[in-house]
Amino acid sequence: MGGGQDQKRVFLAIALSVVVIALWQVFFVPEPPPPGEAGSDAGVIANGADAGAQPAGVPPAAVAGDPAGTPDGAPAVAAPDATPVRVIAPQDVVLEAESFKATLTNRGARLKHFFVQSPLQYQPRGDLLQPGPLDGETEQEPPPENFETFLSLATQLGGELRLNEQAMYDVVESGPDKAVFRHTDPAGRYTVTKTFTVGSRPHTIELAVVLENKQPAGVLTDELEVVNYGRQKEGDGDWSLFDPIPNTMEAVCYAGGDAERMPRDDAAEKPSIPGPITWGGVDTRYFTNVVIPAEPFEKCRIGLEQREFFRMAVVSPKFTLEPGQSKTWLLSSYVGPKEIEAMASFTVGLEESVDYGVFAFLCRPFRWVLVHFEGWVGNWGLAIILLTLGLRMLLFPVNQKAYGNMEGMRRLQPQLEVMRAKYKNDPQRLNTEMMKLYQQENVSMFGCLPMFIQIPIFFAFYRTIYNSVELYHADFALWYTDLSAPDPYYVLPVIVTGLMMGQQFFMPQTAQNAQMKVMMWMMPIMFGVFTFVLPSGLGLYLTVSVSLGIAQQYYIRRRLKAKNGDTPAPAGPKKAKKAKA
Repeated sequence: MGGGQDQKRVFLAIALSVVVIALWQVFFVPEPPPPGEAGSDAGVIANGADAGAQPAGVPPAAVAGDPAGTPDGAPAVAAPDATPVRVIAPQDVVLEAESFKATLTNRGARLKHFFVQSPLQYQPRGDLLQPGPLDGETEQEPPPENFETFLSLATQLGGELRLNEQAMYDVVESGPDKAVFRHTDPAGRYTVTKTFTVGSRPHTIELAVVLENKQPAGVLTDELEVVNYGRQKEGDGDWSLFDPIPNTMEAVCYAGGDAERMPRDDAAEKPSIPGPITWGGVDTRYFTNVVIPAEPFEKCRIGLEQREFFRMAVVSPKFTLEPGQSKTWLLSSYVGPKEIEAMASFTVGLEESVDYGVFAFLCRPFRWVLVHFEGWVGNWGLAIILLTLGLRMLLFPVNQKAYGNMEGMRRLQPQLEVMRAKYKNDPQRLNTEMMKLYQQENVSMFGCLPMFIQIPIFFAFYRTIYNSVELYHADFALWYTDLSAPDPYYVLPVIVTGLMMGQQFFMPQTAQNAQMKVMMWMMPIMFGVFTFVLPSGLGLYLTVSVSLGIAQQYYIRRRLKAKNGDTPAPAGPKKAKKAKA
């Protein structure tokens, strides 16, 4: 009986609970806000509040959609106590000058595309910012889906203010030579204004970043990052025997008067370079994308996103803004070919981005002479020929002495063979007698050493042609329309190989070891084969240089033969008598 009463009490309690819940829903729960009136966390991220909490490299849908974090057209998700956010639609602005055409996007107020318009020589490279072949020899591949996540001239406040690279900006002003973007913090703490103007120098965009503290009370403290990106797929640009100086994407940071280069794979080992920083960015062999602050920045910060996007940021010193205060950073962005004269106009050592290596002390004057020769003759191939002739004339005395000594060694070979047979069991006596013979005939066994001076000259010329953008798509004649690329029909490599093998006939055959003799013939063959993958400009230099070397050796041999009576003279009893004898 007691159990039945308990069951009745339970059923009554359940019924009363249902009635209470129904009455509460009717009289006490507020109506949901209409769509579009309530804010959302995603919308806050789109306009920059807490946007910096997202790491660089997060796709745009996660941090800056329309509204941010949601696909186009999807409704924002309501969040309690969120500030209403105005959705900003994506918009592009085009800047155009005589030397370039650039596209900016209001998603982060960043540089989206950059095309060189002048000189025409560099147009085949196409969009300098769009991922594609580094050397520009083939058509550019379609950009990856996440390409717009990693755009240059991004600005980030990664500390207290949490402004992400991809925060949305209003387009305040747009025109062919100026664009102004403004981002307003949804919490009302600050505004960021980015003004882009066409610079007076070629390939230059001037950037002004203004941060203003809008709070009636409260101090803002942070540091500004200005970020550039470059892309190189994993495995591209690896060193090989036939490509000893591969064209790679690298970070470059000019700190303390020295340009420090960082290959992509080394970014993890040295993610930061201390300042003072004069400029920093990313570059390839012929083109660069750098930021130059008007005042030195504190450091360079390097990273690798998704294993193929090289992130290079110049970081300002930490700053503090009182209520109502503002701070302005002035920067120049140089995007374009590594023309030394154009880069030197900044007077900040930007020309050091051209990586000539240890032979820079030779490469720079070589390039200077090449540029002046091209200015006279109007053809880069002819300029290379003239420079080669000049170098040969400069080295004529050195080569004359070396070739003369080589001919003397060749003439002494029969006597040396007799000595080797006579003193084969007495090496010490053999060396003594050989030295006497060399002294008597005024021949030095080290007389060929002066020729080694040409080795650094060759490598310097190699680096000059490989790293001077002036030879990129430089025209010569016939099918030679790019002296920085290999000969497409291998004509010059075949000529160089044949000339180098022919040059061996003028060399004294002093090697006694069979392996050494084989090596003496194999080296010119291997060297000639390398020219199949070297720039055709270098093949042109080798063709002219080796041809002149053979001519000089032939001249010296003829002269010495006549001098020493090795060949009959046109007239003279002494010669006739010697011939009769």
